[in-house]
Parts: sequence; structure tokens; C-alpha cells
Amino acid sequence: MVTKNRIDYYQFIRGLLIVLVVLIHSKTGISYESSELSWNFDYWLLLRSSINFPVAIFIYLSGYFTKVENVTSDNSYVKIRVRRLLIPFLTWSAVYSFIKILFVTKDINIFKDFIKLLLGMQAPQLYFIVVLIQLTILSPYLINTIKTKKSIILMLCTTPIYLISVYWYTARFGTQFLFYQMLFPAWLIFYYTGLLVKIKGYPQKISNNRMHSLIFFVIALGFSILESYTIKNKGFSIGFAASQIKVSSFIYTFAVINLLVTYKKFYIKKSFSLMRYLGDNSFGIYFVHMVYIPVADHILSGFTILNNVLPLFQLFQVIITVTLSILTIILTRKILGRELANRIFGF
Repeated sequence: MVTKNRIDYYQFIRGLLIVLVVLIHSKTGISYESSELSWNFDYWLLLRSSINFPVAIFIYLSGYFTKVENVTSDNSYVKIRVRRLLIPFLTWSAVYSFIKILFVTKDINIFKDFIKLLLGMQAPQLYFIVVLIQLTILSPYLINTIKTKKSIILMLCTTPIYLISVYWYTARFGTQFLFYQMLFPAWLIFYYTGLLVKIKGYPQKISNNRMHSLIFFVIALGFSILESYTIKNKGFSIGFAASQIKVSSFIYTFAVINLLVTYKKFYIKKSFSLMRYLGDNSFGIYFVHMVYIPVADHILSGFTILNNVLPLFQLFQVIITVTLSILTIILTRKILGRELANRIFGF
């Protein structure tokens, strides 16, 4: 049974995750690397190594909160869920395509722009929806493998095998291959684990051992930081060093998931009302926030002290972006009504 407190806890988690997503998309430290303010680069790479888990946990939660009974008993469930993802995805992909053509490229190539619109390539966060659509379509098969206890190991090994291909390609060509984060094998292990936990439950021996969970978290975080700097020092791209799709990032994500499960009992409902509110609106913020990231960047770039201190710049950028995103959600709901706004824009 899903209790109200349990729902509140996971909404709090979603609120925390969406703030971290905005933080990930805020100003990077790459431009500081060779400057007198190079500490900003080190801060940024350490930060990215420490918060590279929001998308993976969102996908885990999507699997965990899948209505398994509806998937297996009603063929229309997948179609309805895909439609609920696809309509706002196409809406926002069109919005970002229009913004990019109008303010960035100022050039139109109908064929290329249409392909980018269909794939959500005009905004860096929309790949998440493409992945969710793929995983949703696969849900009946994935659930069947768990219930029949067939191919479970193969499903869990799909992502590690995919990671090997990412590392091989990056080592061979010096960059990640096209669409590497948009393909479902990259994230399958998290969605499948969410389904496994939903159907089989979380292992009690693990969830009851808080000290081991904390030790696992600290070791995994250290590994994440170490791999990021190793990749950078070996001459690979900064994008790969800071990427979410790395062995250490995935191990660290599981450490964070485990920590969230084992320390769930310490959640105090009254203390996190703002974060739960952000969690309630996390899907909408995910769609809209990249409209306001460059707006906040433009506003803040005129302040020298903020440009010199990246953590401060990011703090204000996140506050401005989240605030404007929430105001957009509220205003859209007032104009269109909650049901229509949700159907078209995802909020």
C-alpha cells in the first residue's frame, strides 16, 4: 500500500532531483580552466561528479511507480502513457526549435530542423523523454521477464555492455557517439531495477544496514571524482569527464538510491514543504527550465563578483530559473486550465 507519507517522501526526492537538474544545466566551469580563477573549474568538476545522478534516479522512480497491474492487464496503458509523454515532448521540442532558430542560429533548414524537433535535439534535457518513451514501450516485456524469472540477468547486463561500447568508442574516436544518451540501453538498468523493487521489494538486509549504505555512498563518491579527473588527465573531452554515463556515475547513483531507501525513515514531512512543492511540479520544471537558464545567465553576467565566483553565479541562476519556471507553470494553468496545460505542456 502506498501511504501519504511515502508519496510525500518521494515528492521531496523529486523536488531535490529537479533542483540538481537545473544546477547541472547552469553555468559550467569549463571557461575557467586555464584562467587565474581555475579553482572554479575544479569546483565545477567536483560538483558534477557529486550530482551526476538526477536523471538516472528519475528513471528508477519511473520504473518503481509504474502501475504494473495496469501494464499487464490492459494493452491501452502503454499507449496512454506514451501519448502523455509524446504530446508535451513535441510541444516543447517545437518551442525550443523556434527559440533556437529565432535567437541563436537565425537560419532555417527545414529537413534538419524537423529531424531535430522530432528527436528533441534543440534542448539538452529532452532526451530524457525520448528514453522514457522507449522504456514505457518495453515495459510489458520487462515486467514479464521479472514475473517469469527469465532473462533478468540479461536485462541487468544490458547497460554495462552498453557502457563498454561507450568507453570503446570514446577511446577510439575521442568523443561520445551520436545519440549515446538517448538510447534506452544506457538507462535500462535503472528502470529495470525500479520495476524489480516494485514487484519483488527492496532487500531487507540492505535497507536495514544504514552504516554500510553510508560507507558505500562515500566510496562511490570518491570513485566518481577519481574517474572524472582520470578521464580529464588522460586527455579525453571535459564533456566525457563530467558525463552522467560513466561506470563510476552509475555505481554512485545506486549508492545514492540505496542511501535514500535506508534513510527514508528519518524523513520529516513538515520540514520539506517547499521541496515537495517543487517535486509536485518537477515534470513541468524539467520541460521549461532551459528557457530561463540563458535568461538568468544574461541577467547575472553583468555582475563581476558573480562571474568570478561560480558557486554564487550558479546559486542565483538556479533560484531565478526555478522561480520563473514555477511562475510559468502557474500562469499557464490559469490561462489554459490544469487539464489542458498538463496535456499540452506537461504541467
